[in-house]
Order: sequence, then structure tokens, then C-alpha cells
Amino acid sequence: MFQQFLSEKLYNTLPRELSIPSSKTLIYGPPKSGKTSLALDCITSLNISSKKIVYLDCQDPRVQIEEAKSELLKLFLEKKIEFLILDSYSPTFSLPNLPSILLISPTPLSLPSFSLLKTRNLSFAEYVSFDRKNSSIPTLLKNFIKDGNLPQIPFLAEFQKNKTKQENLKIALEENYPLLCKLASFSSSKLTTNQFYSILKKERKISKDRLYEFWERMGSEGIMISIPHIQESKNKKIYFYDFSLPKTLSPQSTILQILENMFVLELLIFLEKKGDTLAYDDQNFFITQNNGVFFFAPFAHQDFIAQKLSKSSYSQVRIITLEKDWEMDGVYDFVEFSLGEIE
Repeated sequence: MFQQFLSEKLYNTLPRELSIPSSKTLIYGPPKSGKTSLALDCITSLNISSKKIVYLDCQDPRVQIEEAKSELLKLFLEKKIEFLILDSYSPTFSLPNLPSILLISPTPLSLPSFSLLKTRNLSFAEYVSFDRKNSSIPTLLKNFIKDGNLPQIPFLAEFQKNKTKQENLKIALEENYPLLCKLASFSSSKLTTNQFYSILKKERKISKDRLYEFWERMGSEGIMISIPHIQESKNKKIYFYDFSLPKTLSPQSTILQILENMFVLELLIFLEKKGDTLAYDDQNFFITQNNGVFFFAPFAHQDFIAQKLSKSSYSQVRIITLEKDWEMDGVYDFVEFSLGEIE
């Protein structure tokens, strides 16, 4: 049984920038962000017979949980298992005392002796590394903006892309899917739970408790990312783990929303590597604790940027843009930034 489940899953496991921190790790993150693929890619580099590796998805309808527990215990006692991967893990599932276990969950769980690893969708650098057509960087950037950063995207036909993203979220969120469709139109906006509730109650019946539970879940699973204002009392800005969600789920999306969301995700990856934090201000500058100030101006001309900087109180700002056919100190294009060509 276990061998069949493992063989069904061994496909399209390409290396990611993420790395598993220890032999006992709980991998968590948003739907279809590559949690399972990351775990399976890990075992391809191990010198362990596939017969001693067990993969089990606890939500697979073919799995009888109590029988699976019994079989796992038998394999453990007979020393026929060396590496365990449990997908859709629940704390009710008792674990054998193995040195190497990877658990996969949508949310972080506190487990003794287990490290935590949060997954995310592809960075632009990873998206480039997934390309098998030797496409040019400008072509890849154009496709990245159009298609989004879901790890499945490079392997899908054009007609499958939006539908696949929609179906993934329907399955993951069930009755909360319509709420996300509504929320997606507010990408890159300042929005509170109360404001969203006021908007929703004009269209449908919904309790505050349910909405708060939904909002908290979007944050804990990493589907929604909130960036605070430098003044804590002001509203946070919301973004999504897949910057293409507004286009996928809402008829009201704009390209500027999508591009700002894309930039913020890349900036967060940049800062995560440096152990830094991010906030924004009233002029839409992005302020870090230790790595300076950023401003995203995808289509801005040199005069606009000069005027913007002249009104700013910051002594040094790094400007990131999409189109740069002129030179100006501190101005970089998105490709330079996302591929790590600036410090």
C-alpha cells in the first residue's frame, strides 16, 4: 500500500530555494505551494532504499487511518522503515520513534523536537530555474506576470492555468472559497476585518465570528499576507501568496495591484534571507528595519521618481521598476532585484 502511494507522488519534484532544516521537520504553507514536492525532492538525495521510505496522505480516501497506524507500527518494529512522510498530518496521528520524519500541514503546529518550515510559491529566480524551453529573461518575466507564481504553472497548458488555480482553492477552502474570491479584489489595499465585514454584509448574510475565523485562517496558512504601517495604529495592507489571485478570482483586478503584490513577495523573500522585517508608510514607501527603504514604480519615468524622492524624508531609497531605459542612482529593474544582482 505505502509503496503505491509513494510511486504515485514522485513527479515534477524540482529543487527549490527552500531547504529542510532538520531530519524532523513540519512543512506548512498555503495550498499547492510545493509542500509535498519539497518533501519528496528531499528523499531523492538520500541513500535510502525506496522500500524503506513511507509516504502517506492522511486525507486520501483509500487510507484507513487505524489500519495505516497498525501497519506503520509493524514496519517500525520490524525495522523496515527508515524515513516517514505524513501528508495532511493531524496531531491525533501517533508517530513512530524514527530519526527522520517529515510532516506536512496547512498550518504550523508546535511539536517537540520538530523544526518548522514555511513554504511559499515560486520566486522569480525559481520560476526561471523551472524553465525547460531556454526562454529569454524578458519572455519569462512576461509569462510570470501573466501566469502567477504557483509551482504547478510551468507544467500546465495555457487553458489549464486559471482553472487549476480556481479548483485548487475550491478544494482547500470549501465554503470559504466565495469569501476569498471577494477578498482577492482588495489585493495591495489597506483593509481591516471590520471594513471587509461591512462590505460583505451588504451582499450576503455572514456572522462576524465566521468572518474573523476565515480572516485568521487566511493569515495562518499564508494565503493572505499583511504588511503593517510604520505607525501601528494605521491599517495594514493585504497581499496574497499568489500575486495573480485578483485576476484569477475577481473581475475587478488591475495590473498595478498584481505588480505591487509580485514586488512585495520578492521583497519579503529578500528580507527573509537577511532576517529583516517590512512595513509601509503613507507615501507607499516600503521600510525595512536593517536594509533601507524601497519604492516600487513599475512604469514610472525619471521625472516622476525625482519628484517623489524630493518630497521624501528618506536619505537613500532603492527604486525598483519594470521598464528602465535610463540611468539614475539607486534605480534598479525588477529582474536585477529578483535575481539577486543588487545588495
